[in-house]
Amino acid sequence: MTQAAERVPFAFVSDARPHERYASNVAPPRPGRVPLRTVCGRIAVGVLLVTGLVAAVVVGTPALSVPEAPDARSAPVGGAR
Repeated sequence: MTQAAERVPFAFVSDARPHERYASNVAPPRPGRVPLRTVCGRIAVGVLLVTGLVAAVVVGTPALSVPEAPDARSAPVGGAR
């Protein structure tokens, strides 16, 4: 490939060097406003996820506790008949 003596206003990906970056003088368009329906939907999904995690912890916490050992005097296990 031949080297251009002057910079061109655009560069193809195949011609671009790592130190040469394309600098555009055109600003990208501003992002549009997010509709209220979308914001409410995102909030609802977030609340649902947090509620599900809290419920899982509340329901799962009793399963993590160690049960108390039964009193050995009140219930003999396979001992005398």
